[in-house]
Amino acid sequence: MPVKVAIQGARGSACEMAAGHLLPSVVEGAIIELIYAVTARSTIEALLKGSATFALLALESPVGTAVPETASALAALTTYRVVASRSLPVNHALLGRRFLRPPEVTRVISHPVPLAKHASYLRTHFPNAELVPVEDTGAAAYALAGGEYGEGAAVVALPAAGTLFNLAVVCPELPGNQGYLTRFALVSLGLDERGPAWKK
Repeated sequence: MPVKVAIQGARGSACEMAAGHLLPSVVEGAIIELIYAVTARSTIEALLKGSATFALLALESPVGTAVPETASALAALTTYRVVASRSLPVNHALLGRRFLRPPEVTRVISHPVPLAKHASYLRTHFPNAELVPVEDTGAAAYALAGGEYGEGAAVVALPAAGTLFNLAVVCPELPGNQGYLTRFALVSLGLDERGPAWKK
């Protein structure tokens, strides 16, 4: 029987990337089934309903700064156990349905955290673009590939999402990536070894 893990993200998201780093040592040798819950709240709901054994969340981005939606979702748990935690670089690119010159970009779409991370660069180099927050970077890349946002739209997402959804690279390396780490955690229901309701 597979070990079911709800993740805060869609296909091509940073949490999917983090799953490859955190899960092998925790569920060694087991078949893993990822549940793409997209939001932190839905990820925790899967844990509470028993449809997932673990929840994988972005806790801090950058490290030391709590992700607000994750903190709010975890507050719904009386107790939980951090099974594994790791800080990882999350390097974003700017992706489009086709290559776009800066003046052609009318909207840049992504999760609020990467939008804030890259806002200064995006406003300077893509002055015609409105910054539009959505629930998930991977979901944004998927929607863009499906034509949902139009030809002048671009998304801030992982290069892997561009490969997955056959998107063009508009800007391969955003300067905000340098030295930026996100802390991910794999949690389960129960008590942490350091006491109830581990919260940081």
